[in-house]
Amino acid sequence: MSKRARTEAKTPVLLPDSFGEVWALITSAQEPSEPGLYCFTLEDAPAHMKKQIRHRAVCGQTAFMHLYGGDGADGMDGLVAEEEEHEGEDEGDEEDEEDKADGIIEYLEGKISEDFALRTPFSGTFHLQFTLAQA
Repeated sequence: MSKRARTEAKTPVLLPDSFGEVWALITSAQEPSEPGLYCFTLEDAPAHMKKQIRHRAVCGQTAFMHLYGGDGADGMDGLVAEEEEHEGEDEGDEEDEEDKADGIIEYLEGKISEDFALRTPFSGTFHLQFTLAQA
């Protein structure tokens, strides 16, 4: 079964209306000797990232695994729309895949700090999961 067929067969996930209420968990594996867990809301996420998260959630995808920058959409597990998904859109208004991927990685790396470290007990619900991989 292809990756696309598996994605389409998943149950759609409804996220809260406001990204200020969407909680995400990041597992950072960029430094194998220093793994970490971080949690945050996506209210300040890039607009193109929010759009793609909503699209992927409708397809049932809420986990974005082994993310790494520098490779455009290929290293982003669906967080960046591939070129075929942009057909018919005005190319002048869109950043290219690599810029979007780099922006998302930069955003997520900004959440890897003591300010966002997962503290237990956590009384919320995680809606999304990200894993940052070593490039």
